[in-house]
Amino acid sequence: MCGKCKGKHVISLLQLMNLETRHTTSDMNRKKILLLVCCLFYFATHAQICTGSLGDAVVKVDFGAGNGIGPALPPNIISYNYVAQDCPTDGSYAIVNKTNGCFNRTWYVYNEDHTEGDINGYMLLVNSSLQPNDFYVDTVRGLCPNTRYEFSAWITNLILPTACNNAPTPPNVDFTIETISGVILGSYNTGNIIAKNGPVWEKYGLFFTTNTTDPSVVIRMRNNAPGGCGNDLALDDIGFRPCGPLVTSIVTASANNSVILCEGAPQNVNLSATVGTGYNNPRYQWQQSVDNGISWSDLIGANNINFSIVISAVGKYLYRLAVAEGTNIFNTSCRVLSNNILIEIKSSPIAVASVVSPVCAGTSSQLTANNANAYQWTGPNGFNSTLQNPSIQTILNASGDYILQITDLFGCKGKDTVALVVNAKPTAAVSSSKDTVCAGTTIILSASGGSTYSWNPTNFLSATTGAQVNAVIQNSITYQVIATSTNGCKDSASIMIVAKAIPTVNAGVDKTISAGTSVVLSGATNDSSNTISWSPPDFLNNVRLLQPSANPTQAVEYTITATSSFGCGIATDKVSVSVFKGLFIPNSFTPNGDGINDRWRIPALTAFPGAEVFIYNRYGNLIYQLNDNAKGWDGRYKGLAASEGAYTYIIDLKNGTAPVKGSILLIR
Repeated sequence: MCGKCKGKHVISLLQLMNLETRHTTSDMNRKKILLLVCCLFYFATHAQICTGSLGDAVVKVDFGAGNGIGPALPPNIISYNYVAQDCPTDGSYAIVNKTNGCFNRTWYVYNEDHTEGDINGYMLLVNSSLQPNDFYVDTVRGLCPNTRYEFSAWITNLILPTACNNAPTPPNVDFTIETISGVILGSYNTGNIIAKNGPVWEKYGLFFTTNTTDPSVVIRMRNNAPGGCGNDLALDDIGFRPCGPLVTSIVTASANNSVILCEGAPQNVNLSATVGTGYNNPRYQWQQSVDNGISWSDLIGANNINFSIVISAVGKYLYRLAVAEGTNIFNTSCRVLSNNILIEIKSSPIAVASVVSPVCAGTSSQLTANNANAYQWTGPNGFNSTLQNPSIQTILNASGDYILQITDLFGCKGKDTVALVVNAKPTAAVSSSKDTVCAGTTIILSASGGSTYSWNPTNFLSATTGAQVNAVIQNSITYQVIATSTNGCKDSASIMIVAKAIPTVNAGVDKTISAGTSVVLSGATNDSSNTISWSPPDFLNNVRLLQPSANPTQAVEYTITATSSFGCGIATDKVSVSVFKGLFIPNSFTPNGDGINDRWRIPALTAFPGAEVFIYNRYGNLIYQLNDNAKGWDGRYKGLAASEGAYTYIIDLKNGTAPVKGSILLIR
C-alpha cells in the first residue's frame, strides 16, 4: 500500500489528469482509481528529484537588488496589491531586502534575502489573501523542446510559531507548470510550511518535460491556506535547470575530482567522464572556469568524452563536461553538467637560504632556511642534510655553494643557493728572550703568524699590541698573544715566564743562653733553593742549615748568607747570641722618668724561658708579677707610683732549681 492519502491531494491530482471518475466508473472502480492516484500522488510529491545531472540555471528570478523598498512587479505576474513598505497586510506584497519584526514582532527579522552574495538583494514578501487563489503567475521562454527541467523556489515562513496564540496558519503552496495553452506539465504541493525556531529558507520544486513544439511554460503558484493570522511567506530565487542523464567526470589517472600540480612540473592532465542513459545521441562539450565557477567558457575542440589539458600558469582551474541531446549541445539552456573537477597549479615555494659568511676555519657555522614542510641541503665535500638549520664544521675545503631545496605541503619544491667562504686561520707563535729570569729583569716577547697582535695580561708590559713588547718580570706569569690575520681570523699562543726571586734572608731575633746550654738559630729565606751558610762556624752544628744549633761559651755574632742558585744575588743578616755565666740581679732602680735605670730588669732571665718573678711589699702583698722580662718592673702598683723603699722578690727559673730570693730598693 502506498499509505494514507489526503482527499484534497487526490482530487487535485484527479483534476490534473482530467479523470471524471464520478460519471464513468462504478464505486468499486472509483476506489481502485483513487488508490492508484493516491500512490501516484505520493510518488509525485516525495520523489521530486533529478536522478541524473542538472545544468546551470536557465532562468533565475531573484527580484534584483537595491536600497530601500523595491519596485512593484508587472501586474500580470502577481495578483496581490503592491505596497511600498516592509510589512504588507493581507492580500498585499512588497519587494524588500529585509524585514523589521512586523506586526508587533510576530514576524521573524530577516537582514538579507536568500540569494548568496547578493548585497541588498530583494525578496518577494507575501501576506496571503483571505481566500485561496493564484498569487504568482509568470511566463518563461527560451527553454529547450522535449527537455526535462527542474523548477525550484526558496520559501520561508515569516511568522513566529508563538504568534496567533501559538497556532498560526502555515503557508501551503501549489506549484504548477503549464504550457502556454494550459496543459499541465507538472505540479507540486509544499504541504504546510511549518515555522522553525528561527528564520529558515527551504527549497521546493518539481520536475517536468517541455513539449516538442513550443517549450515556453507558465509558472503558477497558488495559495492554498486561508489568510488571517498566519499564512505569510517570503519567496526568492525562482529557477529552472535542465535535468538529464547522470554525468560524472574524473581525473583519469587518479579517479579523483581534484588534482594539485606544481609550477614547472609536467602539466598534462587527462579528464574523462561517464554519461548515464537517457540521450539517444549525446553530444559533449568540456568547459573551463578560471573565476571559481562564477563564469564558464566552452573549450574549442573539447567535444569528446575524454579530454587532455595542458596548463602552464599558476592558478585554480575548474572543468566540467556539458552534455545534451544532439544539436541541443549548442544551446546552453539544454545542457546538463557533470560535477566540477578542480585542477590547481601551485606556485613554487620561495626558498630562502642564508649563512653567516665569511667565517674562519675551525669554527662552526649554521645554514638557515625559511619554514617549509621538508628540507634538503647539499654542498661541498658531499655535505647533505635534511635539517632546517644544519651546522657546518668550517674547515678550509668547506667553502663553496650550499644548495637548499624546500618542499611545501603540496609537494612543490623551491631552490635557493647560498655561498659560504671559509678563511684560513693564522698560526700564532710566541717566544721570549729568556724563559727563566730573576725578578725585575726586562725581557723581550716576540709574536708571529698574524698581521696584528694583542697581548694579555697587560701586567708589566711596555705595550698591549704589536709583534714585539718588553716585559718587566716581577713574578712568574703566563702571557697570551692573539694573532689576527688580514681576513679577521684569529689564533692564540701562550708562553710562561718563570721569575726567580732576589734572595732575602733573616737571621732571626737575638738569643740569650746560660753557659753550657744551646739554642737553635731562627734563620729564614724567601726561596728554598737558595744556598745557606753561617759564619763564623764556631759552636754551630752545621753552617749549611737554615736553622742550626749553637752552644757558644761566650757571646757571638753570627752572619747568615743566602745565595741564589740561579745567580739572582746574595743576601745577609746577623744575629747575636749572649751567654750568661751567672744570674745578675740588680738591687735598686730609680723610676723617675729620666730614662736612666727607670725599670728593674734581669737580663740573664732571657736564658731561662718561662721564668717568673714575684715582687712583694713589706706587708707581704704581691704587687707585681713579672712574666715579660723585656719590659721589667716600672715601679708602679695598680697604675700608681709605688712608695720608695725595699721590696722583696722571688725568682722561679722553672728549671728545677730552688727559687732565688732577695730584696730591691725603689728610689724616687
